[in-house]
Amino acid sequence: MDLEEKANQLVSYIKQLPDFQFMSQADGNYRHMGATLTDAVLQKGLDYQKVVKPKVDYLQFNYPQAKTTSGFLRLMDEIPLPKLLKFKGDKPDLIRKLAEFFQEEGVETQEDLAQWLKDPKNRNRLMDFGGVKEKTVDYLAILVGLPGVAVDRHLRTLLKKAGIDEDDYYIIKRVIERAAALMGLESSILDHSIWRYVSSRKNLTKKAKR
Repeated sequence: MDLEEKANQLVSYIKQLPDFQFMSQADGNYRHMGATLTDAVLQKGLDYQKVVKPKVDYLQFNYPQAKTTSGFLRLMDEIPLPKLLKFKGDKPDLIRKLAEFFQEEGVETQEDLAQWLKDPKNRNRLMDFGGVKEKTVDYLAILVGLPGVAVDRHLRTLLKKAGIDEDDYYIIKRVIERAAALMGLESSILDHSIWRYVSSRKNLTKKAKR
């Protein structure tokens, strides 16, 4: 099958799912750099609803000063991020490194980050950081309100259920983007709708990992 055939097959499959719901908005759009970076980094391989989202919400609603990159860095100087998030491992260190990088780039707000991410060269630069790959960059773009698709295991699951056996990240991304266009949706809306559908179904997945 070519791209168009795969996209049409995905659309047909989704339309025949009686309990599939289209979300009204995509992930994120926190307008809070601390929450955005925390979500983007922590989401990989963790239970999103039970582990990631509570930490993101805690940071967003209790530390409004961290809505800017500089404010987030000052907060991390006052309270080490592993303590603030109650999270051990390498991810808090990566969050700080990204915040420091964005401060150097003059990216202070979500709006600044959205503009910065529109440049493909900047997206490629993010992948110089260990622990940041295509999915994290695409997900970060979605979090700041840009259209896009962050291919994860839930999206792959639905495509396989639709009879589309494809492993290549970029082909899957293009299939979902094209399917969204065929349905008159922003790609990030379809991305989030598929993720919510699959993550809510115990027969398709045991834990909701983003």
